[in-house]
Amino acid sequence: ENLAKALNNSPPQYYEYDFSDAFGIGRFLPPKYKFGTPWPASAGPISTPTRLGVIRGLDREGGGGFLSLRAEKKTGTLGFHGGEDYVAMPNERIYAPVSGDIVGMPKPGKKGLTGVEIKTPGGYHSTVFYVAPTKQIQEALADQKAGRPIQNPEALKVVAGQTTIGYAQDLRTPERYGENITNHVHVTLK
Repeated sequence: ENLAKALNNSPPQYYEYDFSDAFGIGRFLPPKYKFGTPWPASAGPISTPTRLGVIRGLDREGGGGFLSLRAEKKTGTLGFHGGEDYVAMPNERIYAPVSGDIVGMPKPGKKGLTGVEIKTPGGYHSTVFYVAPTKQIQEALADQKAGRPIQNPEALKVVAGQTTIGYAQDLRTPERYGENITNHVHVTLK
């Protein structure tokens, strides 16, 4: 229903249809349009943040794959998913998707949800949303923010696929996304 409304409200343009959409939704791309640049090998390996590494399929909130088509509820227009969603049970252990240093705990905007931002040695960033950072990470970042010596600086060093950065949060509560969404963590790379 939202997708149909978004399609009807989108301005008419010439688009190419991409049949390789893994979730069967299809994406409309303006001709010769390029989304971002590939993650360079020099930025280091990328690992799944979850034990199973399953990408969230289609649910009532959209698909979890990178560039999955989204109906924007506020504007009624089409949008694209800017990250990758990995299915995660609440309190499931979440691992660093890249190696580097934890530089912050960004908030994705929904009540009580948090994330972890990692900077690679090459200067690239990965953000993992819907994860409660470990106590050690929280304490180290609090020391850093307050200008105090960091008691446990190793807590901010992570290795892709090996270091626990936190635990998945529950997205299915009424004040967050409700029961229309599959619990997951959201990963971006830039």
